[in-house]
Amino acid sequence: MGVMDPMVVRAQAFEIEALQTNPGEEAEVTLESLPGRKFEAKVNRVSWSSQTPGLDQPSYYDVELLVPNPDLVLKEGLKARIVFKKPR
Repeated sequence: MGVMDPMVVRAQAFEIEALQTNPGEEAEVTLESLPGRKFEAKVNRVSWSSQTPGLDQPSYYDVELLVPNPDLVLKEGLKARIVFKKPR
């Protein structure tokens, strides 16, 4: 088991979302397994290349986020929903 605080969350973002997302930006993470809890996150990395190279398929990019996890409630393998907060 690796470092659990901060927790590294990996997601795939559709190309339009990935193009508008930059390291350092904030996001909100929620999990169905922890109803009512919201976790603040920061984008750590957005991949430079798509994970779906075919022209006939939608393009998704890997996004890595860091989520503070001081009470270690987040566990490896949990499914999460991520909402990127866009600067105004």
